[in-house]
Amino acid sequence: MSKYKNYIELEHIATTIPHVEPLNAKECQLFMEGSPASLKMAYDSIADRMDVKVGLDEDGVYEDYLGNHYFTEAVYVEGQQLTSY
Repeated sequence: MSKYKNYIELEHIATTIPHVEPLNAKECQLFMEGSPASLKMAYDSIADRMDVKVGLDEDGVYEDYLGNHYFTEAVYVEGQQLTSY
């Protein structure tokens, strides 16, 4: 149970540490829409806020994705778990 009404439950891939990230109104709207394009925008927005959207390696700066760092356990909007994400 989370203290937020709108949130995503994540699990870090390497450490298996759970993480709860609150969702803003636009991310909720995008998750509710549910199309592949809107889901990508929602995940990109979350990655931006969590500072995992851009990486740096020996070749320079590259675009990274939330899915490279976290598994999605659940998405809740208005306290209700969404079934597609």
